[in-house]
Amino acid sequence: MLVASKLQVALDLISFGKAIKVALYAIKGGVDIIEAGTPLLEKYGVDFAIRELRAVSGDLPIVADLKIADAGDISAEIAFSAGADIITVLGVASKETIRKAVNVARKYGGKVAVDLINSMDPRYDIEKAISTGANYIIAHTGLDMQSKGFSALDAISKISESIKPEMLCVAGGININNIDLILEFNPAVIIVGGAITKARDPFKATKELKEKINIFHH
Repeated sequence: MLVASKLQVALDLISFGKAIKVALYAIKGGVDIIEAGTPLLEKYGVDFAIRELRAVSGDLPIVADLKIADAGDISAEIAFSAGADIITVLGVASKETIRKAVNVARKYGGKVAVDLINSMDPRYDIEKAISTGANYIIAHTGLDMQSKGFSALDAISKISESIKPEMLCVAGGININNIDLILEFNPAVIIVGGAITKARDPFKATKELKEKINIFHH
């Protein structure tokens, strides 16, 4: 069964002015989810970043890409109380850490995405995430691995059969030239960073990616 893939923009930026500008262009271009990237959260703080993005994002879901490794309840509380809708927890975190984050998410009506970045045993971490009640699992090729020639396709092709499409998210170097290959795996969420944030025209870049998604699903 096909799920309608959503487009998420990852604002992995260290200029908040640019983050807001890109977010506005992406929203105009039809993006479905706004992500406060890890660098943005680290530089400006979770509370400020989420609240400021909420002011321009309206009802669109906002992800706090915290990549939580421990103290799942404390970190989740900070993000959800600031207005985040989704948080990320590392797949390599303990089951207890993920479970604590999930419990706080439920209290706020939010969701948890488990990020498999740098996972040495993806199948084990997938089972762990599912057993805790996490909502999404992200097949993720990080920037440092992308610089070595790896891509989102490497990550998703290894694990897609272990995850239901409605839970499957994918990130890592996705752009207009490879999104068709990503769509073949029918992920629930396609996460795009640099192809939008570094584009000369972020509105046009978002619109073209969104059109590719819409064409695939019709």
